[in-house]
Amino acid sequence: MEDWFHKVVYAYDGGSTLYTTSYLGFDKAKDVKAVVKEEISIANLQNLDGEPTRYKVIINRLDTIIELTQINKYINGEEFEWEFFSDEAFNVLNSLIHKVGMENEKYIQSGNSSIYNKENKKNINGGVELCLGWFSTVRPGQGSLFINVNPTYTTFYQPL
Repeated sequence: MEDWFHKVVYAYDGGSTLYTTSYLGFDKAKDVKAVVKEEISIANLQNLDGEPTRYKVIINRLDTIIELTQINKYINGEEFEWEFFSDEAFNVLNSLIHKVGMENEKYIQSGNSSIYNKENKKNINGGVELCLGWFSTVRPGQGSLFINVNPTYTTFYQPL
């Protein structure tokens, strides 16, 4: 699966969508309704048997073009097309912000808008730890984009 990401910028939304700047492992001419099944192992995440955790991943190709140029026109006060001005474009921007945070191993993503610092945690009762993080979203503003960042906390079970 790592071969697919060679020189391709990608961002995961924390749910079921992976945005890329190019096709992933699909031959456009041959695979009109392509589905790729891949099995991956994560060596540093072990299950209760001590074996690497294995995931079966199914990727369905979906050719959706997201027009970020329309957001740029909106910000610059130019005429833009509403049908291309969608929440999906903001989902891409939010995912890219979280990708930057996730590239550092000290952070963990929870959901599609929250990032937590694994090193900034406090043990609380019952085998649970409290992690400090932030919630962020990108939204359009008059003449600019706004990035809303709020501090947040979440709980995780302590590792066994």
